[in-house]
Formats: sequence, C-alpha cells, structure tokens
Amino acid sequence: MLTARPSRFYQFVRWERDCIGTAPICVVALDRRTTVRAVFVGEQTPLWVSSGGPGAVVVPAAGIRCGGGVDVCDTTVPHGTTLTLSAIPAADGRFHGWDGPCAGASADCTLRVESPGVQTAAAFEHTSPQPGPQTLTVIRAGSYSRVTSQPPGIDCPPACSTSFPSQTFVILDFDRSSGAFWSGACKGRIHCSLVVDAPTDVTALAPPPPAPAPPPLPRAQVDVTVSGLGLITSSDQRIACGRRALECSSTFFFGPQNLALLTLRASPGRHYRLAGWYGGVCKGMKLTCRVLSRRGSPPVKNNVAALFRVTR
Repeated sequence: MLTARPSRFYQFVRWERDCIGTAPICVVALDRRTTVRAVFVGEQTPLWVSSGGPGAVVVPAAGIRCGGGVDVCDTTVPHGTTLTLSAIPAADGRFHGWDGPCAGASADCTLRVESPGVQTAAAFEHTSPQPGPQTLTVIRAGSYSRVTSQPPGIDCPPACSTSFPSQTFVILDFDRSSGAFWSGACKGRIHCSLVVDAPTDVTALAPPPPAPAPPPLPRAQVDVTVSGLGLITSSDQRIACGRRALECSSTFFFGPQNLALLTLRASPGRHYRLAGWYGGVCKGMKLTCRVLSRRGSPPVKNNVAALFRVTR
C-alpha cells in the first residue's frame, strides 16, 4: 500500500501508470514490474502587483495587466510557479524601478511565487518631468481607510495633499484589511510606488459590497484509485475509474436524515479478478461496495482503493 502525503503548500492530485485515481492510497501487487507515479501541485497562492505613474505591469501567464486602462492587478497561481513580470511604460513615461521581491531588477522581473503570497510594485516617471515642487493629492472615496506616505507628507485625513520636489519617489499605503484599491495615478490593492514629477492625483476606492454567498450544501466526497485491469463505477454515474477511464471522484449530497449513500461496483477486466477493496470505507472482495456517510463538518471525504489481479 502506497500513501501520497504532500509537502507543505502542495496537494496531491492523482496517481498515474499502474495506479489510476484520486484517492491518496494506492495498492499494488508486486507480481510483475510495477511503476507508479504520484502527481502533486502547489496550492493556490496570491500574487499582488501595483503600478504607479504612466505605465502598466503585465504578467501574461497569470492574466494580469495592472494600469494603462485595465486594472487586473491580482490573481492566484500554484505555489512554486515562476513568472515574468514586465513593467511597460506609457507613451509619455519610462520605467523607474520595482520594490518588493523585484527590487533592483530590470523592467522584466522573473520571480517564484511562494506561500503565503507575493507583493511587488512598479513605479514609472514622465519622460519630461516638470520642474519645481509638485503637488500630490489623495482622494478617499469614503471614510474607511487612512492613507499615509513615505517620505512623510500625506496622512489622510486630514493631510490629503502636499508638495514634493519634482522627481521624488513616494510610497502610498493604506489599511489593506479595508479591501480598498487605488485609482488615478496608482493601480492595485497593495501599496503604490510612484514618482511625483507632475501634479498627481490618486484615489483610494472602497470595494463593492460582496454578493451574499449561498449557504453551503452539505456534501460527501468519494475518491477512488484502481490498480490492475478493472473498472470502478458509481451508482450516480459520476465515477468511471480504471485503465482508460479517469473520472475517479464524485461529490454527493446528504438526504433528509443527514445520510449520503453511494454504491461502487467493480468490473474486472478479462482474466482479472477483484483481489480486494482497501481504505477502510470498503473492505473484502465483493464486487459492490456501499459508501455510507453521515453529515459532518468539514465535508466528509472517503478514500477507496481497489486492486485487480490476474486470475490464476
């Protein structure tokens, strides 16, 4: 019996080769050369970017374009994913620099996204900066979040406007737990880095109210793994798991008595027999197995492994 145990920030997905299925257990009979492959993927991990000034941050592989009239500034990707972030100036701008994990990189920054998440910001400046002191104004759409700056000058409210020497690099920040996001010269949901080299307006916007979530449906899940020549099917017709069938998982709902029932059936291939069910939910060598679950929280998960062997 093989057991798949993912490392931190990873999750088990499926078996391949001589085991097929999604249950984290696999039972093999070592009466021939056997090869088993376990597939793990990274958990979904947040990536946040922001852009400040005349330009945009683009991450094509993650669907991000932050700035330049399009404001998709955050997403999730599997833990351990390597991405290239590109800082693209507007027609009247040029790239100034990154902060965060991309600090010191050129306009193209390659980084690995790891839990608990990655945050990085790009700043742009104008190709023709205006001389003398320049005004930075922050507008708060609502009273939910305080906005501050480094170097000091903005502490809004009440100090929502100040002047900096032209070409001053400024970082604006707010309470991220508020869910606010930037508009105007800044884009994104994290701190914003920008170069104040012209009169600059930045708005901190409140997030739209979340839509009410529907109540969760009580459910149970069955994951099946098959070894040897045979097929496992389910009474709800959602599972067909075996050599050439890869539907190995099913979610089913509880009835009025807080019980959920799913019947699994084993169909051995030619010259094969069912050698046994494993995993605790199903046992023995009968061709059918009843998976009975009682309602619980979190959702009930049932793991089943079936072993088919050559008839002797």
